Amino acid sequence: MTKKLLVAFIMVIFVASLAMAQGSATTSGTQGTQTETKAAPPVQKAPPADVTSAKPETKKAPVEAKAATGEKKAVKAMTKNPTVEIQTNMGNIYLEVFQKETPIHAKNFLDKVKAGKYDSLTFHRIVPGFVIQGGDPTGTGSGSMGPEKLADEISPFPEARGTVAMARSSEGASNCQFYINLKDNSFLDAQKFSSFAKVTKGMDVVDKIAAVQKDSNDKPLQAVVMTKVMVVTAVPGEAKAATSKAVPPSTDTKGMEKK
Repeated sequence: MTKKLLVAFIMVIFVASLAMAQGSATTSGTQGTQTETKAAPPVQKAPPADVTSAKPETKKAPVEAKAATGEKKAVKAMTKNPTVEIQTNMGNIYLEVFQKETPIHAKNFLDKVKAGKYDSLTFHRIVPGFVIQGGDPTGTGSGSMGPEKLADEISPFPEARGTVAMARSSEGASNCQFYINLKDNSFLDAQKFSSFAKVTKGMDVVDKIAAVQKDSNDKPLQAVVMTKVMVVTAVPGEAKAATSKAVPPSTDTKGMEKK
């Protein structure tokens, strides 16, 4: 009996020792795994760029830039006052028509020019040192191209040498007869005459017409004919029409209405 107890006691001690040995091995393996995991720290990512301060690179398309420049030039060309060419049997006269400054009288004149109303008409009245006058379909000084009279219009340009205006009677401005000043006649401004154009080339032709022989009624003995009157794009031989300039007033008191 004593021998059996001793054997049993030895077996218990052996089992206990074996269990302790296994527990120690398990603990060591776990600690090793944890050490290896701690040895690889997480990789930190760089912060993103500040997108609010970044500006995309912008470039103008060369075609669009050229198109914009072309549009500006086109607008500038459209706003330029029109030029009218008066072809006569004594030479050509070129006018800048103040379409922007005197829209009523300018439109009246330009509409008739475009319709060919002045073609083959004459300068029927010549007053040396004053004016040459034309545009009457009857060639008498009393003709008209309609019953209506033009509304009065104030021009920013004085009645200076080379300026053009519509003739007037006691009833108002003529709708077709116009004159070209041979001298500064700014006194006419107070009489409601309105400069709607000016000669930019051909004033020598105007002076030549003013020197023709005439009868006692100021009518040329030989007809001075406007063979063709039309709107043109430019004055031949000149890059730009001369700009209008103010002139000192004249003391001449001669009126415009034909007597």
